[in-house]
Amino acid sequence: MTDQQGSIVEVTSTKDFAEKINDANKTVVHFTAEWSGPSRGVSPTFDKLSKEYSSLVFLKVDIDNLPDVAREWSIRSLPAVNFFQGERKIDGMIGTSTKPNSRNWLPSMPLLLHPNSP
Repeated sequence: MTDQQGSIVEVTSTKDFAEKINDANKTVVHFTAEWSGPSRGVSPTFDKLSKEYSSLVFLKVDIDNLPDVAREWSIRSLPAVNFFQGERKIDGMIGTSTKPNSRNWLPSMPLLLHPNSP
């Protein structure tokens, strides 16, 4: 377990992002921006899930501060959440049409928690 687990880690550089993704086995990344109302709206759910699923690493990336990372992962709309297993993106979600919760907003959570299940 790394010191990053159980909380949200703010990514501060492209190098920082690469290191954190490489160091963690399972990562959930919230791409956001201060000006994005929908991103601010899902932040409380993201915070709650980071505590509920403390075995995963939760990262927050401000796309205005790290446009290269946003470009690398083709982030064009917010909020966006990508799910990684090691360096490999296994799923992603853009936008939210419902009030986010662990069942409807993060459908890949079971895959991250139990990768061998159907």
